Amino acid sequence: MAEKKLMSWIGFQGESEQAPSENALEKIRQLESELAELRSRRDITGLSKEEFEILATETAMNMVKSAQARERSATSLAQKIYSQSQREAQARLTDAENKFRDLLSSAEGKAKRVITSAEKEAENLLSQAEGEAESLLNSRKREAGHLV
Repeated sequence: MAEKKLMSWIGFQGESEQAPSENALEKIRQLESELAELRSRRDITGLSKEEFEILATETAMNMVKSAQARERSATSLAQKIYSQSQREAQARLTDAENKFRDLLSSAEGKAKRVITSAEKEAENLLSQAEGEAESLLNSRKREAGHLV
């Protein structure tokens, strides 16, 4: 069973096929190149103390540089987000102020109309009351004149 899986993995399809397919040859070449790459690398257990320290230092420096790059990226992104939110807040504040001014001027206009209407009504009532008072006064004067 395991042999069949291995054979199919490397591209072998059966006894009837004489030469492996092109895909299998590519797979073999890829595996050979990976094996050669692994052989060319040095095993860290075979390093001297100085070589290991140099490797550790280089690795640490690469990690620090990578962290600094991520930090710069995060900082610039945070600044961009901050400035964008500040612009949005300023725009919303300006909109709110404009709406407040519109509402205030609208309320002032309505208040002026109400006051003007109330003044006219008061004037009408006053003139009506004066007219009634005058007619009442005249009628009392006539009654007093008849009595005298």
